[in-house]
Amino acid sequence: MSSVSQPQTPVFRKLSHAITDTLGETSLKVIPWSYSACNFTYALLGDRGGYFAKLFTDRSAGYESALKRYLRERRLLGQNWPIAMPKLRYFSDADQLLVTDEIQGHGVLHFLENRQERAALEQILRWTAAFHEAAQSVPVCEDALIFCQREALFDASALSDAQKATLKAHPIDRLVITKGDMSLQNFKFTAEGAVPIDFEYAGFRPFEYDLVVLIDQMARFSKLSKADLSVLVADIYKSHRPALQSTFLADTLNILSRVCTITPVDKALN
Repeated sequence: MSSVSQPQTPVFRKLSHAITDTLGETSLKVIPWSYSACNFTYALLGDRGGYFAKLFTDRSAGYESALKRYLRERRLLGQNWPIAMPKLRYFSDADQLLVTDEIQGHGVLHFLENRQERAALEQILRWTAAFHEAAQSVPVCEDALIFCQREALFDASALSDAQKATLKAHPIDRLVITKGDMSLQNFKFTAEGAVPIDFEYAGFRPFEYDLVVLIDQMARFSKLSKADLSVLVADIYKSHRPALQSTFLADTLNILSRVCTITPVDKALN
């Protein structure tokens, strides 16, 4: 008989047979893994392999509804991507629960402890560039200054005339599906490269959005300045998208990483 050992939530008890039957397991051990203001995650251990479960909740105010975040991530993981992505194995719309295969790899701490920021960025940006190339996009016609002002990502009065000129010279001609949450802990590193998790804040934005968030995240742990990280990120990213025409990318990233107030729910993919 199939069974699931119980953590402190009734959802696994209710879905015990459905989960084990779908995964082809006779039993699963459920280990609470982490929790945030709006999600619970669990490690699931079976005879055939390991899995990762994510339960979306409405336990905190100030976030999008659990259902909206769940459906966004389920829809993205359910697509056929030509790049490394978590493999969706089970989902329950009624309970807002996703189960994916466990990703065998290490976290970013391995790089940070050894002062290997560039090695971490190489893997993350190789995946990010490939994701942006593969993702759905929509054409627009504006510049970085207009876009950021329209989306209220910063107070334009805080910019110098030179900074405004740089952003105005940086064209935004296409919005792509961006990951949104580029937190360093949301990447696993395998022998084949970086594999991301957590797509609940994906959305149509300029590709620069993901790069700015990544710079902000890395700056919290690196001794490199945001200016140095902007040059490094721009160079690595463009090396994986050689057709990209973006002369002022490093300057634009440096300005935006200093002045933008980024929240993942901005223009999330509905």
